[in-house]
Amino acid sequence: MSFRYAIFDMDGTLLDSMPVWDTVGDVFLERHGYIAPADLGERMRDMSIEQAARYFVGELGVSMPIAQIMEELNGIPDEQYRYHVPLKPGVLPFLQMLHSAGVKMCVATATDASSARLAFRRLGVLDLFEFVLSCNDVGRGKDDPLLYNTCAGRLGAAPEDIVIFEDALYCIKTAKQAGFYVVGVSDPSSEGDQAEIMALSDRFVRRLDQAADLWQKNNG
Repeated sequence: MSFRYAIFDMDGTLLDSMPVWDTVGDVFLERHGYIAPADLGERMRDMSIEQAARYFVGELGVSMPIAQIMEELNGIPDEQYRYHVPLKPGVLPFLQMLHSAGVKMCVATATDASSARLAFRRLGVLDLFEFVLSCNDVGRGKDDPLLYNTCAGRLGAAPEDIVIFEDALYCIKTAKQAGFYVVGVSDPSSEGDQAEIMALSDRFVRRLDQAADLWQKNNG
């Protein structure tokens, strides 16, 4: 193998930001007088913003336009991304190493791309990526390979030449089925799925810089 390309998930992989999303749905529903299901945070972890908005309308009876719900859901965590959310341990040196080695990198996230750029710009890593692409940009969630395949097309590479870094089981399943080499990344939000993630991933790491040796073996 000789990997020259990498696609990174953001929340739970690059950023310690999953807690931001645990209460977004509850905040939105409370604002508008709806009762949130007890497991709403868990349900939303596997949804894009558009999927969450459609769930609110179709399942919870929210009588608002999908676009308006999406705009408000994206706006709730913006302050956290703009000012507070940190990189996960080991991320910065790993990204710098790959960038120095000439690896082309991008971000594929379920979060709105504008929020992602706010965080990456503040953290000094935005320029390390070729681009940031969101599920909102392609109109599909990560249960569909379109986002990953669109990233591959923009990078100019075939799936087998790209490493995808993901922390969520359903995303890992999608990426594997689409033919990518997948590194599963540990995050507290996915602890319940860890055994399956480890079994399905080509490699599993608890922090990104632990994948450096894999990269060197495959490229050296």
